[in-house]
Amino acid sequence: MDGEDVETVFPISHNEKILQLQDIEGNDKDWKPELDHVEGLLGSRATHVTRVDWKDPSFLRLMPRDIGELLEEGDCMHLNKILQDDQNEFNFFHQLGLLAAYLQVAPEGSDDAHIYRRIPKIAHQFAFKCLNGCENIFTKEG
Repeated sequence: MDGEDVETVFPISHNEKILQLQDIEGNDKDWKPELDHVEGLLGSRATHVTRVDWKDPSFLRLMPRDIGELLEEGDCMHLNKILQDDQNEFNFFHQLGLLAAYLQVAPEGSDDAHIYRRIPKIAHQFAFKCLNGCENIFTKEG
């Protein structure tokens, strides 16, 4: 993994100390998605940041060998074809949005899971967004 510790200022402010989620009916302007709260808490409490190069060649370019608990074999074959297809920009397993779910079911000692478990758990949810160019706490201008 090609990463480095960096000092950063998060581009948001978040004054909420307790994350409390509740259903709000009626006024949609008051509603914030759960991930906005999580990102806000992360931004207000983080003491340091590790930059992860999600395009590093050490990451999986095929489906993990032990993902059978999560997906059927036919689904894995189909997803492997997508990952091997040079006509799209899907080159890494974590680009598919399955990383967090996979790591929950991957057995301890799994070589494939170890590649990702050496990265702080909080970063796993951002792998999909960062590699696919989606906006998140780390790409927002503030």
